[in-house]
Amino acid sequence: MSGILKEQADIPVGTRFRVFPQYPGEPGFEEPAVIVLKPKPGTIGSGPDDGRLRVIDAVAKTRPYTGLEFPPYRGTVHAPVAPDPSGHFDRVNPSQREFKAVHAYACLRLVLDIWESYLGHPIHWLMQETFPQIEVIPRVEFPNAQASPGSIELGYALTESGERRWFALSFDVLAHEMGHIILGAEVGISGAHLSAEYIAFQESMADLISLISVLHIESFSNHLLTATNGNLYAPNELNRLAELSPTSQIRSASHNITMLDLPFRYLPRARLTQSQLHLLGQPLTGALFDVLVEVFQQQLVEYGAIPEALARLSMQHGPTADDLARIDRGFSSHYAVRPEYFHQALRFARDFTAERLVRSWELLKPERLTLLSAAAAFLTADRAISGERYQKLILECIQWRKIAA
Repeated sequence: MSGILKEQADIPVGTRFRVFPQYPGEPGFEEPAVIVLKPKPGTIGSGPDDGRLRVIDAVAKTRPYTGLEFPPYRGTVHAPVAPDPSGHFDRVNPSQREFKAVHAYACLRLVLDIWESYLGHPIHWLMQETFPQIEVIPRVEFPNAQASPGSIELGYALTESGERRWFALSFDVLAHEMGHIILGAEVGISGAHLSAEYIAFQESMADLISLISVLHIESFSNHLLTATNGNLYAPNELNRLAELSPTSQIRSASHNITMLDLPFRYLPRARLTQSQLHLLGQPLTGALFDVLVEVFQQQLVEYGAIPEALARLSMQHGPTADDLARIDRGFSSHYAVRPEYFHQALRFARDFTAERLVRSWELLKPERLTLLSAAAAFLTADRAISGERYQKLILECIQWRKIAA
């Protein structure tokens, strides 16, 4: 796929920022990673502001925009963050208040760059004629994050100890909210009576956009494979979404939830809580995460990096404690021999999943969208790209989640 943002080294000229692939202070992520965004140095102005995304650092915004309030923000704001004399933003210190503004912009723009590369065209978001820029507010005093026409607003989450963790510093949350912007543009929104399954689809896809996007940060992928020895079904930073702490997170991509585990799935949207709407999308998230991992492991088998028996063992549902120990030992021993094959296989699986996602979105209509139609579109997209080669693998992942039930 020509021009895809696979590695930072692929971009000879761009603007430098520093981002945390996981929340600052998580083990292994004490220091931010340097990334290079596509816009050339000097083309991103103070804010940051690149003409498409514009950060407005509100002084005391206590609530997000509602259906009666829209950008631009008219309250008191902090001074916009300026680039250094060379046009870069990587000198802003994480201890400074201004870092939230720079970090939020960098993560959102990186996700936009990645998915425009997969799509092969610029994203024209909903109501872009009315809101030509997306206004990013990095600090709002409310316990959530929100993407709405023309804006992304970032609040906080409370940890078990009562600590505030600001979403402007969470790559997962930032990527998820940009995911909603991308999906609104590519799949669309039709009226105010969208089904519960459409909302669940949005949450599932936004999670997958976040998951795939973070794999484009080389330091994250290196940490992931080193920490897991390539066993991606083990609990890790990739399959924890919107992390609050090492043991507490909003959602997880690696789980055993099927549609049969959700007795509320037939209830109308008006009777479902926001938590239930998120949970309704989890079988689809789980199925496509399984696809990513199984394609990754299939590549490892084809490279000769792991034996087929180990791949089969790791993909079984409900492994025993002895099985888990054998899987862990197996991946540890094989990763130590040829780690470069694991990195290559992970990049392949990342792009494999993303390319089929963007092709599947072309086949969906919001007013008729169901989780089954989304899963079927992914299967159809794969057939158009690869013929029958991966059809059985993908179909088994979908069927195990009982998405058609």
